[in-house]
Amino acid sequence: MSTAPIPILLIDDQPLMAAAMRRLLATAPEFAMHYCQDPCRAVAEVGAALPAAVIVDMVMPGVGGLEVIRRLRDNPGTATVPIVMMSSIDDPFTKAEALDAGADDYLIKLPDAQELVARLRALLRRARWGRAAVTAPPA
Repeated sequence: MSTAPIPILLIDDQPLMAAAMRRLLATAPEFAMHYCQDPCRAVAEVGAALPAAVIVDMVMPGVGGLEVIRRLRDNPGTATVPIVMMSSIDDPFTKAEALDAGADDYLIKLPDAQELVARLRALLRRARWGRAAVTAPPA
């Protein structure tokens, strides 16, 4: 019996990056990548696609990744979705800024397939544990 693939939504303005990420995630058949090129539509796309996790590019025209994350966190329908910020910027200040904005993890672009898959699995595992803790009956 097979299970449905776990939907992961990539928000990135560059189609070439989407193609590269799709190839990386293809190494893990449990994931199915969905793609949103327009950061202005990010909240609507997350609400419609109901992904298990979202990967957001940091630098995009119009609405940057930090603002996308803030909008997702401010919207009750998307506030709890796990978010990974992805950027070519590799400095502690930027990483801290993304995590403080609401990202759950930060990856340097373009990640290794094995690391990407392992981080997504860990992120989803932590999200399941959090939901289980919230719904568990009091001891």
